[in-house]
Amino acid sequence: MSLRERMHELADGARSYADPDAAVARARRLRVTSTAVPLGVAGLVLSGLVLSGLPWLPADGPAEVDHRYPAAVAFETAPPLPANRAVGTASFVYGRCTPTRSACEPFLVLPDGKQYALPEAPGFGTILVTLSPNGRWLGWSNGIEFYLRDLHGQRERMFRGKSGWTGARWSPDGRWLVLSWNNMGEFTIIDMNTGKGTFLDRVPGWPTVVTNEGNWIVWDTPFEGGYDVLDPRTGRTEHHRVTPSVGRAGEYALPPVLTPCSCTAMVPLFPSGTVDPYFVHGPVVAIVEVDLADGHVITRLDLPRDDGSWHPKVALPDEGILLLHVVPDATEIVQLNTISGQRLVVSRLPAGVDVILRGAGTPTS
Repeated sequence: MSLRERMHELADGARSYADPDAAVARARRLRVTSTAVPLGVAGLVLSGLVLSGLPWLPADGPAEVDHRYPAAVAFETAPPLPANRAVGTASFVYGRCTPTRSACEPFLVLPDGKQYALPEAPGFGTILVTLSPNGRWLGWSNGIEFYLRDLHGQRERMFRGKSGWTGARWSPDGRWLVLSWNNMGEFTIIDMNTGKGTFLDRVPGWPTVVTNEGNWIVWDTPFEGGYDVLDPRTGRTEHHRVTPSVGRAGEYALPPVLTPCSCTAMVPLFPSGTVDPYFVHGPVVAIVEVDLADGHVITRLDLPRDDGSWHPKVALPDEGILLLHVVPDATEIVQLNTISGQRLVVSRLPAGVDVILRGAGTPTS
């Protein structure tokens, strides 16, 4: 086996963060590596040899084959999602919005490319839809109530707060779904293992991401170098600082993506300083991995500069980080391996569409 083949074998084995022991071992290995090479150079230690600057594999040509995604999606007339039968696991949701974003028309997409039309939410300017990390549960809202549908069957539940619905966040393992309502501090926490929803009010924070333990990571916005770990059930909060600095001079940290073990976070960097701290539409130039136990920066991966823009959305087991790559003539769904830098285009959609990936929550960053 060649050295390059061995490197890719190691990278493939490290793509899943689902095993906590493997994730911790990987974090420790990269922590050692990050002290041996400059921050911003992704490296692997193999038999005592430091290998850095792994080349990007080209994303040109047809989309790679991945049974979880259709290689290409085109606009088509689609039937409404049936209420009386299962449709199976979903790949993602995409939508066409009017130029003024006065209405968005969402479609559920299955791995074989079949599409179903979902209810529209006129007047909200975005797609009010979310998918669980495993693609089984579909959630959507009319702006007031929130509906949760089992795509493997016919079960549907409705949740309502004291005010209008504003967003949803999933834990990486799909156990916890947090719904936010228009009144500040009001949330419904759903335990997907039992289907029970618990309403909380006066919670001191809004979850940037939700951990597998049900805690919230509340990211500084504007980012001032730290984050809080909040237990919404007790209100207990721990503050952490990111060390060293999460980005370089002139770079600004956007809200992070939580890895499947919920032990590290992938922080997108945007070269804007603090001019527009809420800007979420790129261009993202790099991703930094942070150990959430102590705020330690593990490694940095610079994204390639091209005629498109990168939008990190979610990290899924065995898939790495999923990004949207928006180019003039298409919107691509790309899997990024943060160990090797390998990127795979798994699906291509028309230009100008909004895409909701599994586990990404809504509104998305």
